[in-house]
Amino acid sequence: MIVLRPIEIMNILQNAIATEFTARNHSGTFPAALVEALQNAAKSIQEFAQNLELPVTEATARNMVARADTPEKLRRAMTQLGDTLFMELDNRKFYGPLEKFTKYFEHQQLFGDEVFNAFPSANDDIYEAGTCLALERATACVMHLNRALECCLAALAKAVGIPKQNDWGSYVREMSKGLDARAKAAGARSADEQFYAEAAANFDRLRRAYRNPTMHPEKIYSQDQAEEVLLASKAFMVHLATRLSE
Repeated sequence: MIVLRPIEIMNILQNAIATEFTARNHSGTFPAALVEALQNAAKSIQEFAQNLELPVTEATARNMVARADTPEKLRRAMTQLGDTLFMELDNRKFYGPLEKFTKYFEHQQLFGDEVFNAFPSANDDIYEAGTCLALERATACVMHLNRALECCLAALAKAVGIPKQNDWGSYVREMSKGLDARAKAAGARSADEQFYAEAAANFDRLRRAYRNPTMHPEKIYSQDQAEEVLLASKAFMVHLATRLSE
């Protein structure tokens, strides 16, 4: 992935302009100090062009020092470099999150330490869900959230003693049957079993509200809807992490 930091562009432009301005005060061959400054400026432009995959600009910057040993040659080299950069950038687009969504972008522990440590198999999907939301891929965000929640569902089933199932509905039905049977035999639910029963009921609601509809192509989420699902998923997973882990 290409990462573009606007401040890098400003620094390179200022460096190049300052170097060219200094060179105007010299005639003939450049002194060693000015050559070094020119080399540093060219190196910065080379690295910038390489990071943005601009091979012609990179090559032009690399050759600039060897060719631009007088003020006139430097001016021509700078003109050529600018023209090359403009041509290579003409059809390129770079994307980044709006300021209000930057908090979700590439956040390694978006749901907090407790969830990160309790459900490690969900960490990649939580990270991707936040990044998708930040980049306005709302439906993809919800898809990743469903995958993250499924990790928690499997952990809940394991705690209740239910083997791996093929779908959420089967998980919920088997857990509910098992917990109801225990409660009937004991005459009451323990604190943990009450927690598990409530969690299973919440998973069933999530299955109906988000998981099942998202599997069908006609279901499209807006940014606001996806953010709501993300915040609800976070709250639920934080709650689960108080008594449950993988």
